[in-house]
Amino acid sequence: MNIIPQPSLFEERACTRCQKVLSITDFCKGRTKGHHTWCQPCQNDSRRERARARGKDAQIPELRCCPKCKTVKPSSDFYKCSYTSYGLSVHCKACQANYQRGNVKVKQYHQEYHQKEKKAREKSGSSKEYFRTRWLKHKYGLTIEQFEEMLKAQDSKCAICGEVQESEKFHIDHNHDTGAVRALLCKGCNQGLGLFREDSRRLLEAVNYLERHNNGKQEIGGCSDAGVNRERV
Repeated sequence: MNIIPQPSLFEERACTRCQKVLSITDFCKGRTKGHHTWCQPCQNDSRRERARARGKDAQIPELRCCPKCKTVKPSSDFYKCSYTSYGLSVHCKACQANYQRGNVKVKQYHQEYHQKEKKAREKSGSSKEYFRTRWLKHKYGLTIEQFEEMLKAQDSKCAICGEVQESEKFHIDHNHDTGAVRALLCKGCNQGLGLFREDSRRLLEAVNYLERHNNGKQEIGGCSDAGVNRERV
């Protein structure tokens, strides 16, 4: 009986696709013996490329028979899928929903998820605080402690106008390209930056515009600003 030697975890090999020397653990095991010649990232990339090619050239049919319920249904009753040659999921939406409801593992996952959510809400003390914590972490990568530190460093004032506000009314200003958090702003200043498209040139032009018209003597159509205001009143 021939015994196939098991590779050591410290063994290294070169991927034949990207030519990188990686650990043997970065290669998938074959169905019979040994490991694949492509590393896992290369296999994933190749799989995605094939899926995109199939989805791009797919001709979505108007009607399709679901192999589960044996019913011919329109394409709108199927989910879109880039992994099939016809651009639709194999089973219809109704059959997939029935499978999800009857799957024990899916039920167990949802039960554990809801129990975890319930414990987290009880720990935070209120649902409002719980969802606020999740929102800060999900959108900005901040914890409540980090938010409170920023608020304390700014003395509960807007970083632009200096207006004092409650912590719930502050907006978190961030770079929309990099996602980096900058400071806490009031609603007006945060919206103002957005309306000026966060362009410093536009903001400087607005400052110059206000300074030119600040004395009320700038003529508009042959009339001064003061005269126009009196006519409107």
